Amino acid sequence: MSRWNSLALVLFVVPIGSCFVSPGDCVQEGVQVDPCFVAARPGQTLTLNATVIGAPTAAVQWEVSSATNAAFAIQPNGNSLTLISQQNTQGSFSVTARSLDNETIRGGSVITTKPAGFNPQPSPFVFTGGPTPNRNFIGTATASGGGVYYVAYADFNSPDFPAVGGAPPPAVNHFVKQFDLQTNVVLGEVPDQFDGFGGGTIVPNIAADCAGNGYWIDDRCLDGCNGDYALFQLAPGSSTPVQPQFNFPSNTTPETDTLTVGCDGAIYFVASVSRNQILYTIPVYGDQPIPIVVTGRQSFAFFVDCLAVDFQGRLLAGDENQDGSEPLQRLLLGPVIGGVITATVDTDFTPGLTESEGVSSIAVDPSGIVYATVFGTQVRAFNELGDPVYTVSSYLHLCPSGCTSADCNTIVPFQDIQSIAVTANGGLRVLDDVSIPVTDPAPCQETVRLILIDPQ
Repeated sequence: MSRWNSLALVLFVVPIGSCFVSPGDCVQEGVQVDPCFVAARPGQTLTLNATVIGAPTAAVQWEVSSATNAAFAIQPNGNSLTLISQQNTQGSFSVTARSLDNETIRGGSVITTKPAGFNPQPSPFVFTGGPTPNRNFIGTATASGGGVYYVAYADFNSPDFPAVGGAPPPAVNHFVKQFDLQTNVVLGEVPDQFDGFGGGTIVPNIAADCAGNGYWIDDRCLDGCNGDYALFQLAPGSSTPVQPQFNFPSNTTPETDTLTVGCDGAIYFVASVSRNQILYTIPVYGDQPIPIVVTGRQSFAFFVDCLAVDFQGRLLAGDENQDGSEPLQRLLLGPVIGGVITATVDTDFTPGLTESEGVSSIAVDPSGIVYATVFGTQVRAFNELGDPVYTVSSYLHLCPSGCTSADCNTIVPFQDIQSIAVTANGGLRVLDDVSIPVTDPAPCQETVRLILIDPQ
C-alpha cells in the first residue's frame, strides 16, 4: 500500500462545520457510508465504504474535513477510503461521500479518537526463579491468539545447575503455559520444556496463530549432543503438544527469538546453517521449511533479532544491535518459485528509528498497529506507515498477593523488557525483567514480571 494511491477521483478538504451527519441518528442522504460511526484507536487503520442507495455501482467523491486531513493519512480508492491514524489525541472527525452523478446525494461518517490508555490487570502468577535468582539465566516469551495467550519460561534452577554441597538439585522451572485471555485461568501447561536452557542450548520461545495454537522450538537432545531441534504445536485447552512434524537437521541451529506465526498458521524463523543465517517459512505445520531471500540484502537475516507477521501477511523484522542495519523493517513476500521465496523491503513503512534505537521484540494487532520494544524499556506504537504514534514506558504495578513493597499501586517504569504480545483488541502482555531490592519481603521477590495492560 502506498502512502497516496493514484487518484481517479478528487479528494476535497472542507471545513469541519460542513459535516451534515448527525451523531445521534447517523443520517444518510442518498449515500450509505459504512461504518457510519467508528471509535478509532491511536495508530489504527480503518476503511470506509460508500454505496449510492439504489445505484450500487455509481461512483462517489470523498470530502474530508481539515481536521480529519490533519489527524489521518488519507488514501482514497474508488468508493473506499482508508484512514491511517497519525495522532494520539482526542477528537471527532468527519468524512463525506458525495455522488458524482448528483452532488445533492451524499452520506457520511464520524470518527472519534481518544488518547491511548491502559487498564492494568493482576498477573495470574508470579515468576520467582528460586531464592537467589540469576537473571543471566532467565528466558521468557509471550504470544497471543485465538482467545488465549501463552507464556514460555525457564530459569537457572535446572539439573544443569545442581545445588552446592551435595544437596539435591532444585526443582526444574521450565514450562509453556496457556491462559484464557479474559479470565487469566490456566487452560494448559506443558512442563519440562527448554531443559537445555541452563546449558545455553535453547532459549524459551513461543508463538501463536489466530486459532490459538501455540508453537515453540525445543531441543529434544538433552544429553549434550548437538542439533536435533524440534518444532512443537499445542492446541487450545490442551496440555499435550503435537509430536514434532519437522526436526531441524544436525547442522541447523534455529534462532528461537525470531520464531513467529501468522494468523493463517504460516511459521517464520531465522536459522543458522553451517554458520550462515537464513530466513525461513513453513507454510503449514508439518511442511518442510522454505528459504526466504531478501533482494538487495544478501546478509539480511544476519541482522534479524526478532520477527512478527501482520494480518496482511507482511513480515516485520527487528534488530536490537548497533550493526549498521535498520532497527525495524517490513518485508513484502512473493510466491514460492523454484523452492525459494523472494522478499523485498517495503519502502512505504518508514519508522525512522536511529541505529541506537534497537528493537528486541515486535507484536502486531489486527487494526494495523505495530508494537515494538525499543531500548528494552519502551513499547512504541507505530501506524501502518511506520509513523510513531505513542510510547508506553511505565505501568501501574499491581503487587502479588502478600507483597507490601513501596511501589505497590504506583506507576513504575519498565526495566528490561524481555518480550511483548498483543491481543486482538490491543491488550499488551509484557514480560519485564525486574530488579527487586533485597529488603523487600519474599512475596515481592519476582524475577520476571508478567504485566497485563488492556486498552481502556
